[in-house]
Amino acid sequence: MERQIIPSGSNLKLRGKVALVTGAAKGIGRAVTEVFLEEGAVMVLVDIDKRSLNKTVMELNQKSYDIDFMISDVTSSEKVDEVITRTVRKKGAIDILFNGAGVLGETPGFFETAPEEWEHVFSVNAAGCFYYLQKVGLHMRERGKGSIINVSSIAGKEGRTSFIPYGASKAVVINLTWSAALVLAPYGVRVNAICPGPVETGMWDKVDRIMTRKKGSPEKTAKKERIKQIPLGRMASPSDIAETALFLASDSSSFITGQTINVCGGLHPS
Repeated sequence: MERQIIPSGSNLKLRGKVALVTGAAKGIGRAVTEVFLEEGAVMVLVDIDKRSLNKTVMELNQKSYDIDFMISDVTSSEKVDEVITRTVRKKGAIDILFNGAGVLGETPGFFETAPEEWEHVFSVNAAGCFYYLQKVGLHMRERGKGSIINVSSIAGKEGRTSFIPYGASKAVVINLTWSAALVLAPYGVRVNAICPGPVETGMWDKVDRIMTRKKGSPEKTAKKERIKQIPLGRMASPSDIAETALFLASDSSSFITGQTINVCGGLHPS
């Protein structure tokens, strides 16, 4: 097993815990990685975007963190097995899973959505979530402890007229969270989901570009209109999601499982 470089300090919330993050190269996944590192976690980062992941690792390693990373596809059950096997071999265990890999899709319209797009979005958002949830859950069941955090969306709790596969796939993540929480609770493993509203990431920039083209409206109109609907008056930052993930990963949430926590500025009240 490799020697780990862990930030000093006795009050670190994740000191020495091994955290596996999928979708780690940018956006929410990167923010979660940064917060977890600051709290003493040993990090394993997974993403299919080689260029972005290499850039993230290079920038974070300037702070002398010890980070392992793998270019891998969450839609392949075999590749998920490889990631987990390598992580356990090199780090000894997986204490935390942040199941964050996800895609939006390209088609805003219900009737225009092609079968290929539906299958791609579900293969990443639903199947990819399930593979990691199942396989890391088995590892944690054997250890008798662990915290799994899935990334869903408030889109999974609402009917929408655009990006239908995305919302439907995120509803699957919510149900998987509830089911896995029941299955794993007797073994001391907690499973929760974060349901973000609009977040200032590249994904929302993409939403804005697509909706602008569809409606022929000025640039950034979709984002501005969405912000008007948020009671707190702004989009979330990736760090808003990361701080929630830190709470769910830490012992501070030791009696919380099977929950879907909205981080949306009051946009979705339940």
